Amino acid sequence: MRTLAAPMAVALLLAVLLVPWVPEPSERFWLLLPLVLGPWVAMRSGPAHRRTLALAAGVLLVGGSLVSCALQVGVLGSATGHWVPLAADPFEALVNAWYLLSLLLLAGTTWWEIRTAIRGWHVRRGSQPDGLAPQVLPIVIASPLVVPVLLGSTLAHRTHVPDGVLPDRTYEDVVIRTSDGRDLSGWWIPAGTPSSRTVLLGHGIGANRSLTLSALVVADRLDANALMFDLRGHGESAGHTTSFGCHEQRDVLAAAAWIREEHADDAQQLVAVGLSLSTAPVVLAAAEIEPPFDAVILDSPFTAPVEMTDGVLRWIPSSLRPLLVWPGVPLVSLETRCWLPAVRPVDRIADVRAPIWIAHTDGDPLIPVEQGRRMAAAAREPKGWFEAHGNRHMACGTDTEGWLREAGRFLDEHLAPAPTRPD
Repeated sequence: MRTLAAPMAVALLLAVLLVPWVPEPSERFWLLLPLVLGPWVAMRSGPAHRRTLALAAGVLLVGGSLVSCALQVGVLGSATGHWVPLAADPFEALVNAWYLLSLLLLAGTTWWEIRTAIRGWHVRRGSQPDGLAPQVLPIVIASPLVVPVLLGSTLAHRTHVPDGVLPDRTYEDVVIRTSDGRDLSGWWIPAGTPSSRTVLLGHGIGANRSLTLSALVVADRLDANALMFDLRGHGESAGHTTSFGCHEQRDVLAAAAWIREEHADDAQQLVAVGLSLSTAPVVLAAAEIEPPFDAVILDSPFTAPVEMTDGVLRWIPSSLRPLLVWPGVPLVSLETRCWLPAVRPVDRIADVRAPIWIAHTDGDPLIPVEQGRRMAAAAREPKGWFEAHGNRHMACGTDTEGWLREAGRFLDEHLAPAPTRPD
């Protein structure tokens, strides 16, 4: 025990020093977990096991970091066609590996403690466990406790994909401060000719502004400026946690306020575009923003986060999903710091005071098209609906030509001519 006193003291001191640098409580939990469980596991193990566990943790951190770097480059390259090996962020890769170590430590320690308790029970009874029971029974007991935590956390915890591909036109790097003190990274991209119309572009879960550069065609179609920004927990913005629209609505409100303050002449008309994840904060922000958006475009919207579970857990038998969802929802709500059942864009879309155009793919494997149809039915007039045919997520990538044609028609009909921009 004495030999462990110094490492434990160093771990606790490191934990205290690191906490102020981590913004989210959930991130602090996953950061501190190995610093607490590590010494606990070491204290409960023999010298040989301690060496093995330390070696395994080191291999996991190094190997996990390398794999994370490769995945960052792979995601960016496959989505944009630009393979930039140096785009990987080594620090972000280490954060990802540390998070993975935290998950494994939590699962492994839970299994080990249950296994130890079962063995102790047999010793007190003077009996010996038979066959595979000592190994299998702890897994059976631990699974209902651990699996919802792991699944819920991996949905809310976001791995940053770096913004490794830049616009092929003039742009300006900007930083936007939200009402709760988060810094968001963005690009201000002026139109080819001075314009009084601006498009605010959001992105999907796990993505960033680099991965949605193709959406600039909307701004080009409207001869408009564009603001592309990374939602919190994505790209180069702060944090690693998504709340599926609850806190991200502050990001959209802050981005709109930044445009109207910094580029007032360029934003006499403001159009908000939400893709997948960003449809929720766009709807929630559009329901309260003053003055209202001049138009709203949504691609692949979802009605509520808790109604997406069948799509997210489609690889798990339907009979087992309720066992994961009911304990998982409170746990994810704890991690995101908001009660997820209360996040319901479908209940707020009727409050959007702007022409709204909604698109969805009929075979969307992630967000069923029925959710898009319900959002369209709940929206107030004027509104438009476009249904692409295919089995990909997001209609803009499934039928780009049809998407642009129908969105253009709707905006031409319901968006007033752009005001004259002052010289």
